[in-house]
Amino acid sequence: MTTKLCSPNAGCALAQCPPQPQRDMSNGDVDAFASWGTVPPVIDGPYPSSLSASAGLRGQSEVHQLPPDGEQGLSGQSARRSDESAPPEESRIPIQEPDSPSVMTPVGSCVDSGIERSPRLAIDYGLEIILLIRAPGPVSYLSICSEPAVDWVSQHIGAPDFRALARRLTTDVTRSEKLERTVQSERAPEPDFQTAWKWTTAFFEQGLDAIFGHIHRPAFEQRLRAQFEGKAPGPDQDPAWYALRHTVYASGCRITLSLGVYPSAFIEARTQAWRYFENALSMHTDLIYGRSGVTAIQALLVMAFFAEALGSPALEYMLLSNAVRLAQSKGLHLQAKRTSQLRDEDIALRNVIWWNLYMYDKHLSYRSGRPSAIDDDDISCPVPTSGLPGHQLNIEFFQNTVKHAQISSLILKRLSTVKAMQQSPQEMLVVVQDLDQELQAWYDSLAPCFKSCPPHSAMNLPPSVQPHHIVFTRFIYSASLIAMHTLFCHPWTRPGCGSSTNPRIIAQRQRSTDIVASAAREIIMATQGLSVSAGSPVWLAFYFPLVGLINLFLHVIQHPTLSTANSDISLMDVIVGHFGYMEYATGSELVFKFPRKVVAYAREVVKRARRTSVTKNAEQQPPHPSNIALARPSEPCPDFPLPEVCPDAQICLLVPN
Repeated sequence: MTTKLCSPNAGCALAQCPPQPQRDMSNGDVDAFASWGTVPPVIDGPYPSSLSASAGLRGQSEVHQLPPDGEQGLSGQSARRSDESAPPEESRIPIQEPDSPSVMTPVGSCVDSGIERSPRLAIDYGLEIILLIRAPGPVSYLSICSEPAVDWVSQHIGAPDFRALARRLTTDVTRSEKLERTVQSERAPEPDFQTAWKWTTAFFEQGLDAIFGHIHRPAFEQRLRAQFEGKAPGPDQDPAWYALRHTVYASGCRITLSLGVYPSAFIEARTQAWRYFENALSMHTDLIYGRSGVTAIQALLVMAFFAEALGSPALEYMLLSNAVRLAQSKGLHLQAKRTSQLRDEDIALRNVIWWNLYMYDKHLSYRSGRPSAIDDDDISCPVPTSGLPGHQLNIEFFQNTVKHAQISSLILKRLSTVKAMQQSPQEMLVVVQDLDQELQAWYDSLAPCFKSCPPHSAMNLPPSVQPHHIVFTRFIYSASLIAMHTLFCHPWTRPGCGSSTNPRIIAQRQRSTDIVASAAREIIMATQGLSVSAGSPVWLAFYFPLVGLINLFLHVIQHPTLSTANSDISLMDVIVGHFGYMEYATGSELVFKFPRKVVAYAREVVKRARRTSVTKNAEQQPPHPSNIALARPSEPCPDFPLPEVCPDAQICLLVPN
């Protein structure tokens, strides 16, 4: 089924909220595949116990220093103009701000949030920011915010105010990873059946998370009918099902409302969706510590996917960690025993859920630079080879993504751990080459449709392949190349590589530089035509576009006289436009200045380098390309030698250390 990009608006009126239900944990999970007219026993038998960035744009924030251009915070809620159109009054939902502080609340703005921030909290938060700036993971895109990187970039662009811009980036990434208010005791009421069904349909047919197949749609819809016919247990008997369906409500509600064309659509979508997500969060303790089954794991996983979106606090890392531990405690990482008496469809569902957890865990570990919760050596669960009846999962895409996640796990283990960073440049060279070969073998094995170039149209794809399957595949492949090869082309990551005279290291620096630049361009090209809304996942709307931008920016300012510099700047402008559209789509709730500023820096560096090159050419009598030297400002760590291409003479020159 292809992804639909449009749907009519839908909403629900929030009635008086009932008190929080008292839950009886005497009953376990229910069988997702059994008839909805009865309540079957738990499908989980006891199992023996064994066994890339998360971060994203979460709205406006304030930093301790003013931005370079003297502008105020990153965003502000735009007042609606009198000439702006809005839906009829009777069709609109009364806006109620989420009980959890808005993701747009500036850091430290106690007045706006209505919460007094204690000095201890302020100190803890400031320390968290400082530690992240000083010690990001070596493969993290936030390494540009580390002290050596900030010094290096500032010297190259001749702008000391880059430090404030880097601090602002770090603040934006980290500021919303915790809730500042407790989950409210009052619950949003259950929507009526028509509204619930509409949101469920939107979740499965328009939600990008559904491409990973972590919920079996026929089984979910069967239980939902039973719920409204009074044949399913209530929240006091089954908190896992309560949390799962309310997270689906929240996702579907956000998808539906965020497609509105009126300016407040983003705010309404985020606000209304949060009420139902808060219902699910109220069951968190029961999901972890109470009697539960597979549905509890699904609920936590879907909650993590929900928190992945632009309009949510960044809670996905902790939610997913809980889901992984719960799954391991129930043995989902192990191959089901023949004596377990589980049906084939139950085993298939458990396998799909486990590998969803695995893929997401490795993805978040790469993005955030945080450790994975899964040890690959303790997994015996087989990768699914076929889908469930009625399941919309594309099994080929699923298997491709699992294999890539396994390669990502090797990258993290062999290049990003403390032990790995103690390797010599020669040892690291061998590791990078091995991993590069494995990644390339994976990419070569993909079907041609998964390697097609943007823009992608559903009309040109096989029936079971959606454009977002291809975009995601392109993103993860290019980002993995960058993760491996930046160790050789970012001067601050491994300074020993820059001073090495080993011919193999020098050759690898050249190759890695070319690979990183090419991969960054591929990511930027893949962002063409992407739509942004409150339900867009961070990987689509923020993380990968920023990875492409940062790495191409670093390439340009380090090698500003390459013949590709001007075209690279034009590509970087694509990301500026992407984030500009994000500002428009969110009603100016999300305004991000970093892309525009770094592109301006890059453009100025290229102009300055070209002027210097022309001046030096004119001073030579007679001018000869062999005497041309590229002038560079002093920097705290050296550039890596790289052949520069003079655009006029087209002769390669070696830049001195």
